[in-house]
Amino acid sequence: MINKISIVEKVHRTNNFFVERILPDIGTIHVLKGEKVEPFTKMGEAKVSYFFEKIDPSFTLIREVNSYIEKGVCIGFKKKGHFKIARLYAPYSGFIRAVGDGSFIFEQDKEVFPLLSGAWGEVFDIVENKSVLILGSATIVYCAVSTPFEAEGELVVLPNPTELLEDPYFNKFTKDIAGKIIYSGYFIKLENLKKAINLGVRGIIAGGVDKRSFDYAQKNGFVLASLNGYGRIPTPDSIFAFLSSVSNRYIFIRGEKGEILIPGGEKFDTKMADRSKDYFTEIKNGMIVQVLDRPYFGWMGVVKSVEGDKVEVVLDNAVETVAVKSTNLLALLF
Repeated sequence: MINKISIVEKVHRTNNFFVERILPDIGTIHVLKGEKVEPFTKMGEAKVSYFFEKIDPSFTLIREVNSYIEKGVCIGFKKKGHFKIARLYAPYSGFIRAVGDGSFIFEQDKEVFPLLSGAWGEVFDIVENKSVLILGSATIVYCAVSTPFEAEGELVVLPNPTELLEDPYFNKFTKDIAGKIIYSGYFIKLENLKKAINLGVRGIIAGGVDKRSFDYAQKNGFVLASLNGYGRIPTPDSIFAFLSSVSNRYIFIRGEKGEILIPGGEKFDTKMADRSKDYFTEIKNGMIVQVLDRPYFGWMGVVKSVEGDKVEVVLDNAVETVAVKSTNLLALLF
């Protein structure tokens, strides 16, 4: 009798990768249809204000609304009797703006936002003054579970996959992590997730995640992608090696689809299940599988031997071999 197990695609290579790059406001597009682009190709630009602050209504304003004000200039004061007890200064160069409810905000002066490609490819379509659609190639890494949000940014891979988001790693390897996507290791603790969100990280990729962290990320609209599912589950060596090879690459996470998209032409090398239209494959020595049995639920490894429905698997990142029933295995397609 031939033992067959279900196939799950973990990594996929595509030459039909579409990504839309959108300006935050009406601006100018510099590229043309059919033009070749690279990750740092400047395709357009727009002027935007990045920050604004509400003005405390207890302050009396001394500068005109909508007039340009340099950073550090006094814009108002607070009085107690005949005495000025506090002054209000412009936090950055910008303007005082009136809002609909009669209150005021201080809006940062507009700065140029450059629209970068973020990927290798070709300009497929353009929405005038708004966006560019790029067609290129990419490697897609599928997550077991992810919050249903999207993120994009530079990927930072911490050097040791067994380490977590601890202070020394933040300080040494991520001097400026705002706006970046972090691979955190085998697991992400709730306190470190909160720290990452407060520091302006756009997304976290981890081997495993617990329910508390996942729920917190979802509640806060934060992208949290687990490669292997719930629990402290090691990331497969092949996937960690691939992520390390593209560290500092601009990547995209589509949480609703459970996809991590890495633009570029790198080849992902590993042993795989047979590619076919079938949903099942015969278990063979050397095949990469995922264990669905405790205490190694979610772990990945390589088939060492097959005897009937008993399969010996050498676990990834471990020297031990475990015996697993074939019904508790998935074949991973890379």
